[in-house]
Amino acid sequence: MHNKISLSITSNQNPERKNYVSRFLRKIASIGPLVGIVPRSTRPPGISVIMRVKDEKDWIRPSIQSIKGIADEILIADNGSTDGTFQILEEIASHEKGLIKLWRWPDLDHCSLSNFALEKTTFRWVFRWDGDMVAHTIGKYNISNLRERILSLDSRLYYLIYLRHINLSGDLFHQDPKEM
Repeated sequence: MHNKISLSITSNQNPERKNYVSRFLRKIASIGPLVGIVPRSTRPPGISVIMRVKDEKDWIRPSIQSIKGIADEILIADNGSTDGTFQILEEIASHEKGLIKLWRWPDLDHCSLSNFALEKTTFRWVFRWDGDMVAHTIGKYNISNLRERILSLDSRLYYLIYLRHINLSGDLFHQDPKEM
């Protein structure tokens, strides 16, 4: 039991129990701009999506298709794909000029790749997305609902939004077993 608690103070390792520490820390982080702990964002409102990909040829098209409606820009950093993923990305980017920005860094470690993509974002909200995740685009879990909600938030109050769970389709490794 002690090991589970020490894994993380902000993520809930036992979802059946409420993690009051996590909720408290997120609440404090959210009011940061109001009380001066966190500087107010000078970025324009909108959503930048960052994707770090490697060998995702089977999922990259539906993944991008599912999120392009919520993104003001999609920044994709390829980490040395050898299965044709980068060529697929180049083709998609050529049809989505202005929306998709593409880089290839085969020798960069995962953390540095993430930081590189994060530095290139231009909008207030940054959404991390994997190349093998496909969002719902219709129905109750339509990802466009998330865009509307995020962009309607008071920018003076919200600094960080932590999404504990997103409903996904297509990749069984990212499914909630209760919904399968």
